Amino acid sequence: MERLGCNNIPSRTTINRSLQRNGILDGKHRKRLMPPPKGWYLPDKEGQTAELDQFDYIEECYLKGGQMVHILNGISLFSGLAYSKPVLRMTAENTVQGIIEHGRKVGVPEYAQFDNGTVFHGPNNPDSIGSVSKLCLSLGVIPIFVPPHEFGFQANVERYNGLWQRGVWDRFHFKNINEIQTQSERYVQAVKEKIETKIKLADTRKIIDKNWKFSNKIPQKGTIIFIRRTDNKGRVKVMGHLWQLDENWTTRLIRATVYLKNHMILFHKLRRKDPFNHDYIGYAEYLLPTRKSSK
Repeated sequence: MERLGCNNIPSRTTINRSLQRNGILDGKHRKRLMPPPKGWYLPDKEGQTAELDQFDYIEECYLKGGQMVHILNGISLFSGLAYSKPVLRMTAENTVQGIIEHGRKVGVPEYAQFDNGTVFHGPNNPDSIGSVSKLCLSLGVIPIFVPPHEFGFQANVERYNGLWQRGVWDRFHFKNINEIQTQSERYVQAVKEKIETKIKLADTRKIIDKNWKFSNKIPQKGTIIFIRRTDNKGRVKVMGHLWQLDENWTTRLIRATVYLKNHMILFHKLRRKDPFNHDYIGYAEYLLPTRKSSK
């Protein structure tokens, strides 16, 4: 049109819209799908309404002078109930104490979800159950471990990590961990007041018995859930062992539910496009070995 000397030439954007409206463009556009509902990968069928707490760490925050602190954050999936605790060392022991502290204040959910860091999962040895899992099982909570490097499963707590950093860490200068704790408690309380109605409408959380004490013994009952991806041969690694599933279900999501008391693992397919149909894909007998104490 420019070469022909036309007057009042439309913009490139207008031309593109006209061509697209008339179906002349042949370029491919990415089809954006609606995200699955919250908790779509849980075994509960009725809308996945069972409460789930997600936990994660903000790592390596440095105080003036170089001292390093870490922030254990937690947030419930449906009610938005938040928890934050600064610690000097990111250990399983500090994680356990933080979860117990949170549970004594507000009760415990049906599920607790973590990534696969050793501070949560425990040693990457076959048949190994870490302290955090033992804590959950002793409280009647089902621990869930989401797949490594998988986007979306920990989105709630990752979002809360960012909010906490902007609302606490980026706004104030701290001399010691006690000052962080004080300001963090104010922030958590403000979050709680903001969503007070939402918290009241959420399911009642189980209260920890006053006489309950945490034991680090290997549990003989309870359930652990792993969300994993199969490899290119349809195999999946759970509890340190490789299990052969469907050869046609490769590099796809599955839910592995370990029933310690019943000595079995049930595997189900997971699809984001079809979030409420969890088709059974396999079964395996699994007996958690008992370790004899050394004399």
